[in-house]
Amino acid sequence: MTERVSTGTKTIGYATVAVALAAAIVLSSIYYVSTSTTSVTSTGSQTNSQIPDQSVLVVQLTDPPQVPAGTSSLNLTYSAVNLLVSEPSYNGQVTINSISVTQPGDSSTLDLSHLQNLSVTIASIILPTGSIIYTIGFTVGSIALDLNGSIYHVTLATGGDSLDATLVHPADLNGSAAALLDLSPVVVDTPTGYQLIPSMVGVLKPQSEFTPGDANLGTTSQITQKDKLELDQARGESSRLSGW
Repeated sequence: MTERVSTGTKTIGYATVAVALAAAIVLSSIYYVSTSTTSVTSTGSQTNSQIPDQSVLVVQLTDPPQVPAGTSSLNLTYSAVNLLVSEPSYNGQVTINSISVTQPGDSSTLDLSHLQNLSVTIASIILPTGSIIYTIGFTVGSIALDLNGSIYHVTLATGGDSLDATLVHPADLNGSAAALLDLSPVVVDTPTGYQLIPSMVGVLKPQSEFTPGDANLGTTSQITQKDKLELDQARGESSRLSGW
């Protein structure tokens, strides 16, 4: 069964996992935090016997950044991975949840300059099968640029502390899957200091395109040509929708 999240903040540990990913998920220490819940009416209805099964969503990040010449590292520290999802219809309603997956030790740091043609797993989340993924992002603590041996603080050009990708086609989670995010930021020198301009898109990969070991936090994987093609297509569709 799936435990329903009520309005407010609540941490939930799901006990059951798809067999193929069970060991990897346990090792990854999953935390599922609902920060807000809203119900909207949908067509159809479900009985208690139709409560959906659970699926695993592995969140991976790749990042070919554009950085100033002389850059040796671009370290991004983040405290949580955030999702906006809807759970399957139950008794005629769909539940919209804002989910925050906290990081071990309160924060994690990634060197974005080392993710060229690679992805790294930043979260593994158990969700009801049939959930729809609308947005995925993360809460940024700090960004540091190592340029010619000097460290510079980098701010988000968009303001705030959140980086989010809205999926061009909201992803229906029918079985375990991996969400691949492409940050592709540009770091520029401005009169107020270095700023990072994000351009993040995301695509959903079926379970056949990743392994149980990919669910472990920090696991790196090679980006395939199929991954690159799907990310390029998503970026093109996102640009058309935004009018750019």
